[in-house]
Amino acid sequence: MSLPIGAITQETVDLAKNALATKAVTVPGLQKAGINIAQALVGYNLEAPSKKLFPVYSPLRNRIARVAAPVGATAVNWKRITGINTANLWPGVAENTRAAAFNTTGTDSKSATFVTMGHDDYVGFEALYASKGFEDVRAVAALNLLYSVMISEERVILGGQATDIGAPTTLAGATSSSTAGALTTDTYYVYASALSLRGYQKAEKAAGTANADGESLVGTSASITINGGLDTITATWTRVKGAVAYNVFTKKGGAAIKYHSTVTVNACTIITQGASGTTPNTSDETGSTYEFTGVIGSIAADGTVTSLDAGTLTSDTYGGITQFDTALKAMWDTYRLGPTMILCNSQQAKDITAKIGASTALAYRVVLQDGQKNIVGGIYVGSYLNKFASSFAEGFPNEIPIKIHPDLPSGTIIFLVEQLPYPNNQIPNVWEMEVQNEYTQYEWALSQRRYEFGIYVTEVLKPYYPAAQTMLVNVLAG
Repeated sequence: MSLPIGAITQETVDLAKNALATKAVTVPGLQKAGINIAQALVGYNLEAPSKKLFPVYSPLRNRIARVAAPVGATAVNWKRITGINTANLWPGVAENTRAAAFNTTGTDSKSATFVTMGHDDYVGFEALYASKGFEDVRAVAALNLLYSVMISEERVILGGQATDIGAPTTLAGATSSSTAGALTTDTYYVYASALSLRGYQKAEKAAGTANADGESLVGTSASITINGGLDTITATWTRVKGAVAYNVFTKKGGAAIKYHSTVTVNACTIITQGASGTTPNTSDETGSTYEFTGVIGSIAADGTVTSLDAGTLTSDTYGGITQFDTALKAMWDTYRLGPTMILCNSQQAKDITAKIGASTALAYRVVLQDGQKNIVGGIYVGSYLNKFASSFAEGFPNEIPIKIHPDLPSGTIIFLVEQLPYPNNQIPNVWEMEVQNEYTQYEWALSQRRYEFGIYVTEVLKPYYPAAQTMLVNVLAG
């Protein structure tokens, strides 16, 4: 009997049953048959577009007004009048007489030079081809480059330094006995150099760079003789205007100078000899003609700066910070104004909360309902009460917001004045960016098998009234 093509015979069915019932399969290669995940014949579930997991913080750049330069020039110039009737003449006059003329003081000229800042990037041809259908890599690269320029621009606005800041002076050292000390008997020399914000953020000395960008020369050394082991050296020096940190170097006897550490206050405790052979700078690299002077440098040059000299903030025991009240009182007494914002590092924000939160004058009351379990622990001081803000000076907040700046090093606190209560002052913005050419993307000519481009901006920060600004420096954590 013939069977249709494709029909299954009883013999085939019996063989299949027998194969399935047999525990040991003897047919060679039978167990290796089939397709599993191990053969990797699977799809690739790639989500588009790529995820951008990087912060883009530029609070001052976002906050400070940007105005277009009215004419082409290499710098912007302005004149200031900072005082009238400084002799405090009283207005009363005798009959048929005239009052004495008073002096207008502080008439001077200021200028700020435009600088161009930017970054470059490129997209290779193969990278462009391989990304088709996934993401426009040229657009992504351009947007990321713009973000990068803004982040770098923020750092210059905060801590740019057009001129050198100089080396520390009057460096002194003292010894004390300490079980943590590991300095053996010998004569030690301690040196310190100043760092601009650029130098501190680049951290080149710690990485072993011989001539670090953003670092000054070292000042005169302190010589300390140790006559026994387990001693500690405490070195101090005069603060440098515009410095946000310092590199410390040590030398033992006639040995080479070695890098020891980087500190954000004008003091350092030394328990061991420096380990790195990196030497101090041979020239002052803190200033740059490619930067304008930023907020820190402007206040350091013309504002009120108080150095705590490695001291901590102190509580006034009734909900305030002693150093804050001193600064705020001086701002009102001298200039009849107050700050609109306090900038600090995350460490100082923590310290401010700790000092105020631990005040013995503060009391907290928590009202609980029956069965309530959603109590949130912890406090954070997000603003500070200005006890000296006068109601006559309209617009100044009694509560000054405290903001953590991502690029401000620990040890520096800035009291920023952004508006003036003076009539007819002709200053729409106390801090202003004059922009000669806004962010512009340039496509460079092809010289390799890749698309090369850059984004640049030409501008300058105008600090119209730096004298009214205040800054605390060399604030020790704690």
